[in-house]
Amino acid sequence: MGRIKSVPNKKDFSLGQCSLSTIGELRPFIRKMRKTKKTPKEPGRTYSLNFAQEAHRNFYLGDIKIGRTSNVLPGKIEVGRIEFNVQNEEQQSVILILGDEHIVVYPEFDIFLLRDLVQDKQFLLEIYTQGEALYFKIFLIAIPLPRPHRTTANSIKNIFKILYNMDFADLAKTKPQSQNALTTNELNQVYAKLMENKDWKQHTFTGKDLALLKPSLRPYQEQSLQWMIHRENEGGTLKDDINPAYEKVTLRSGRVVFVEKFTALLENEPPVVSRGWKGGILADEMGLGKTIEVLALILSHQKTPSPTCTVSADNMKQLTVATGPKRQLSRSKDPPERKTKKIKKAETVNTGKSNTFKALEAIYTETLSQFCTTKPRARHVVNPVQCICGSASTNDTVKCVTCDKLQHISCLAWRPELGPYKCPQCWEAADLIESKATLIVVPATLSRQWCREMETHLKYGLKVLHYEGCTNSPVYPAELLDYDIVITTYSVLKSDIKLTETNTSISRRQQRKYWPILSPIVRVLWWRICLDEAQTVELPMISKITKKISACHKWAVTGTPMSKGIADIFALIDYLQMEPYNDLYTWNNVLYYPYVAGNTQPMYDFLSKILWRTSKSAVLNQINIPEQSEKLHMLEFSAVEKFFYNREHEVCSRNFLQIASKFEEDITLQKMNRKHLKQLMQPLVSLRQACSDASTVRGKGRYLSLKRDAYSMKDLLEALILKNKCDCEEALRLLVSSNNGLAGTYLLMNDPEQAIAEYRKVLQLAAKFSLVERDGCGKIDVDKLPLIHAMHNLADVLETHQPKMRTIRDSSLRKDCTELEKQYIEKTMKETGFRSELYNAATAIVTKHQSEFILSHGEWYSDGFDWVSLNGLEKDLISRVSAAAGVTASNLEFYQIRSLLRKTYNWHVSLEQTRDELCSTINSLYRIDPETKQLITSEYVVEKAVECHLRPVQAKATKQKAECPICVANAELISYEKNLYNTEGRAEMCEKKTLEESVLRCLLALLKSKNCEADIIKDGETHLLLLEALKKEFKEISKLWTLLARQVCAQDEVEICKVRLQFKEKSQNKTVVDKQLKMLSYEQNNIHEHINLISPEEVCYQELTLRSDESQYNTRLEALLGRRNYLNTLRQQQFEGYAPDPCPICQSPLVKTWAILSCAHTYCLECSEALINKTRKQDLQCSVCRSKQSIQDLAYINSCSDGAAQDEDETKISVLGNYCKKIESVVQLVLSLRRTTPTVQVLIFSSWTVVLKLLGKALEQNHVTLELVDSSTTFAKRIQHFKDPLNNITALLIPIEFGSKGLNLIEATHVILMEPLLDTANELQAIGRVHRIGQTKKTVVHRFVIRDTIEESLYKATCSNSLGWEKGRVTVGQLRSLFESAIDENESQ
Repeated sequence: MGRIKSVPNKKDFSLGQCSLSTIGELRPFIRKMRKTKKTPKEPGRTYSLNFAQEAHRNFYLGDIKIGRTSNVLPGKIEVGRIEFNVQNEEQQSVILILGDEHIVVYPEFDIFLLRDLVQDKQFLLEIYTQGEALYFKIFLIAIPLPRPHRTTANSIKNIFKILYNMDFADLAKTKPQSQNALTTNELNQVYAKLMENKDWKQHTFTGKDLALLKPSLRPYQEQSLQWMIHRENEGGTLKDDINPAYEKVTLRSGRVVFVEKFTALLENEPPVVSRGWKGGILADEMGLGKTIEVLALILSHQKTPSPTCTVSADNMKQLTVATGPKRQLSRSKDPPERKTKKIKKAETVNTGKSNTFKALEAIYTETLSQFCTTKPRARHVVNPVQCICGSASTNDTVKCVTCDKLQHISCLAWRPELGPYKCPQCWEAADLIESKATLIVVPATLSRQWCREMETHLKYGLKVLHYEGCTNSPVYPAELLDYDIVITTYSVLKSDIKLTETNTSISRRQQRKYWPILSPIVRVLWWRICLDEAQTVELPMISKITKKISACHKWAVTGTPMSKGIADIFALIDYLQMEPYNDLYTWNNVLYYPYVAGNTQPMYDFLSKILWRTSKSAVLNQINIPEQSEKLHMLEFSAVEKFFYNREHEVCSRNFLQIASKFEEDITLQKMNRKHLKQLMQPLVSLRQACSDASTVRGKGRYLSLKRDAYSMKDLLEALILKNKCDCEEALRLLVSSNNGLAGTYLLMNDPEQAIAEYRKVLQLAAKFSLVERDGCGKIDVDKLPLIHAMHNLADVLETHQPKMRTIRDSSLRKDCTELEKQYIEKTMKETGFRSELYNAATAIVTKHQSEFILSHGEWYSDGFDWVSLNGLEKDLISRVSAAAGVTASNLEFYQIRSLLRKTYNWHVSLEQTRDELCSTINSLYRIDPETKQLITSEYVVEKAVECHLRPVQAKATKQKAECPICVANAELISYEKNLYNTEGRAEMCEKKTLEESVLRCLLALLKSKNCEADIIKDGETHLLLLEALKKEFKEISKLWTLLARQVCAQDEVEICKVRLQFKEKSQNKTVVDKQLKMLSYEQNNIHEHINLISPEEVCYQELTLRSDESQYNTRLEALLGRRNYLNTLRQQQFEGYAPDPCPICQSPLVKTWAILSCAHTYCLECSEALINKTRKQDLQCSVCRSKQSIQDLAYINSCSDGAAQDEDETKISVLGNYCKKIESVVQLVLSLRRTTPTVQVLIFSSWTVVLKLLGKALEQNHVTLELVDSSTTFAKRIQHFKDPLNNITALLIPIEFGSKGLNLIEATHVILMEPLLDTANELQAIGRVHRIGQTKKTVVHRFVIRDTIEESLYKATCSNSLGWEKGRVTVGQLRSLFESAIDENESQ
């Protein structure tokens, strides 16, 4: 008898299955709580005492008075226990059980601390008394402790506090919650304190030291250089020091130990840390020549080359930067080896075999040889050539002196002058080779600039290598000894280190066919390494790879070592390996946490030794940079742009305030997670983009989503008109629906007069908007279905009720309604009729091909298969089918030719059968009217479709829904498609050939190639043409079915749109309990099942709601129509040359420039100014229509057709093209600068690349040469192309995110900032590209701001409180203040 698993019965506790009998079975789930450690409250619990021995006397800590006792201790104590009795805080006692003696002690010591000491096996005791006082001598079992624990650490802290008055830091209290980012002023104050009381040994320079440096050092550069030399020299003279996290303590036994002040670790030997920090942080402000200072350091403090590493330098007349040779893999006639897969994880090499394995292998070989009848397989011959290229050619090879491996010389760039050859794997196992070179690591965008700087500032005598990676330009490690400077990039190091770690030797079944190359950078002990823009080491990957490079001196060169605060500098300390502060635990507890708590001196003492900072303001008298001026260009939107911006402002303000309401106002953006920050910033970004150009606005939830780029203002205006037309139609649709609903409500209230009035309002709206279009903005129509509803129900009401006033149209309502229904249905009938003609044409082609067969049905491929079998071509056919179908022959379902024939014939018959059924079903869906030639669907098809899927709720009573002809046709369409295309469903839209079709095509091709009978080939070609015709016919059938289904829906919509509001029946009024029980059921219900039914109690509420909706939608429609008139006036007067009416106030003609209100009325400039001065609020009143409007909606129109403002000054430059105001103004400024100075060069910064691309298009149209820099690999080439004076490039367009740091662009004299930035530090960095050492001309910064926009608010906010808008300090409340001027016109409506 088998085992039966006991499975508990599952109970359903849902409300629908609950009963009184099951209520008692319901038991709440109670989570089992963890048992907490109980305090010694109950008597009777004892702990054993651990007594010290003679060997522990050296670890004696001291004596602790436990309490008082009147008992006498026994003479010799070897074993004992202790019991704690704690009733409350006043009634406490300790009982010592020493053999048979029980000694009661009244404690004066912390009983809980005493319990921890007794329980911890790391502590040993010795008991003695002095009078009535009982003392414990405390010993440790060993130092350091064998098994330290958190409880032990707490006990040690308490003991050392009592016995040695030692203070331990409480990590829970000292750790700060958070620290706000520092402002620029606060950072400058920190730098100033670090530079105070600098003390270093000055170095005396000789002419020989800096003989290879072309420029002369300025005084502040000499000081920086002296400090850097002092840092490199001082590292070798300083003695090691004790770790600052430890404190020296002399125990009572006289033993000296060292106690960690945070975790209470004990050490016998002093934990020594090296203070030989040979390097530091050079943090001079941008533009002060950090590059020259680094080059001067390289020249002034060189490594004395050893005799074995000395390489004779060529006496070059001009310094050149060399690059490694490009890789040239060895060519051979041998076939290429198969590439091995990448190994993701390195493993340990294990090539040895145990004796047991060898014995078992010998037995297996001997046994196998007795029964094996085949010859033994030849053993794999090890190829001596194992090069990185994978080639086995022995030409041009060299042997490794360590492992005898042969590799190609050209692949690894080895020369005999470099010494004996070692392969990369042997280099990895060898010691590092010492080099005199300095390794400089820079961002990829600055590598070319560093090379140019060295060629500019250094004379002959130095050898420089631009290392581009071991995969691009192989460099033999010993080759690096021949260079003085090696420059590379972070990206190259990243790829090199990744390649080195990935291709570590692993155990393999067979020997490698090729060996990977390893990076030579990590095999060299560099004399010095310098990281430019060293703040990038904050990235985990950059920090990891830089720490793998060994160097005698390490330097971090950056102008922003602390972008947010002191905490940022730890990444640099970690890279510099400045022990012990490169450990995050020591950094936090010794320096950072005390600094945050207010004890700043330890942090300042440490950083002042390793960091040097020179500010530009302190050395202005030395750098001699020409002054820099700023010019603000405050622009005005054109009328079209202003309209678009106001609408966009409404949407973005609403979205932003809705999102910002979820956060506290004082929370900084830095503390928000990325998802919430993106949601919060999206409306602000969109609004800022709208100030630059409408086509740059991206994202969801915008006012206007342009399907194509609206580069010109005319395109933008057309898009706005189209958007307004859609909004008007939507508002009109809602208004008509409200009127129809009110009419139905009044009929339920037995007020037919009011119902007739509401229906006639709908007819009036239809008549109003049915007029022929006259304004050119597109015709607005009332939807036909709501209009049919109004006309049909109005006719019903007029038949039962005599109105007080009749209209001429009352008598023809029925006829007009029928005509409107016919128009609505005929719209789909026309499309269906056209598609039916295409379907019939496709069917005629199929019929034609079917009549062209010579042989009988399927005879051609049946005879073809027989012919293939007779000629022995089965394998040839199978291989052809396998290749055509994309499967292997083994995966085919058939292996014999007869199985293939049977499968093909069954598919052929099924295809014809499903087609005949589909065509028959499609033809039964409609009939053609002989008079109108239109396709008419029968009422039976419509009724079945309504019961099946259009309104399935009406079929619930039957419980068995029969499929309608539409659904039957759909199922047959899917079945036919599966046979024709071999797809799982029509939704996939796949046209992949079936296996059977591939068989027929391959069979015909084989028969043609073997010259089979002509009739068989002729029928085969006809069959393939038939298949193509069937596919085309299927597409037409599919489209015809879609249109027929749509026509059926249209006929049902005409019927259902006539239904009006009605009262619910009593059986349909469900109680609250019934509704709740229905919600718990699994039955799916249509929420629109009874949407037209209301209860009598809801009538009054429905009337009030619909009346409020009517008022709201009517007001919105009027406002949209006013905007429609406004936009049409803009198009006529600004782009079509229509002359406006004279000013309504002074009657003066409007010739050149005039003002326009949102109501489309125009005024001269003098009268518009008078209107503005007359008003006291933000609204002004039009003198023509008396409507109140916002001052922000006041715009100005220029009479020129292209929309560009023309000035009386003939010297003003005109701009080609029709662009937005900001783009046009920037182009105009560049053209003006070039007219004044033909060789002028300009830097243009923007936050978005899309804005720069649009500006670049405008500049190119106006014949301005430019370079657009993006994140592509051509960054350095574009910068070099701009800097070359022979190319005569005028403008350089750079995104602010990666073009504002590190670049030296002193060739340019003008900086254009397209928009104000949230982070003012980025603006200073962008300006610093031209205002730096080497600049000999005056520079100008141009700021472009659009008046009365978010840009002006942002510009004023950052100017008035620039410190508050620095990165890390911006709060949600500050962003909210930018939207205070949001336009709330729609909100009030």
